[in-house]
Amino acid sequence: MMLLKNLETEKKMKKQYIALLLATKRKGIDNLIEWLETTDFFTSPASTNYHLSKEGGLLEHSLNVYDELLKEIVVEGLDINNSSLVIVSLSAIISLSKFI
Repeated sequence: MMLLKNLETEKKMKKQYIALLLATKRKGIDNLIEWLETTDFFTSPASTNYHLSKEGGLLEHSLNVYDELLKEIVVEGLDINNSSLVIVSLSAIISLSKFI
C-alpha cells in the first residue's frame, strides 16, 4: 500500500512540475519538458547520502525550492515575475540528473 501511495505522490509532483513550467509560456519550454522525459530527472534521488535520497527526490527537492522561494518573495513583498521564479527554482538542479 505504501508503494502505491508513493507512486501517486510522484505522479502528482511530476504533474505539478510540468504544469508550472507550461504556465510560464516561455519559448522552448515544451522542448525542455520533452527532453526531461528522456532523462532520469523525475525518478532520481536529490542526493545519494543526504536529503531526499529516495526515488523522486530530485523532483521533490525542485518543488520544495519553488515553494520556499515563493514564500520568501511573498514575505519580503518582492515584485518578481512568476515565470522567472518558476524557471529559476525548477531548473536550478536539472544538471544533477544522469541524462540516461
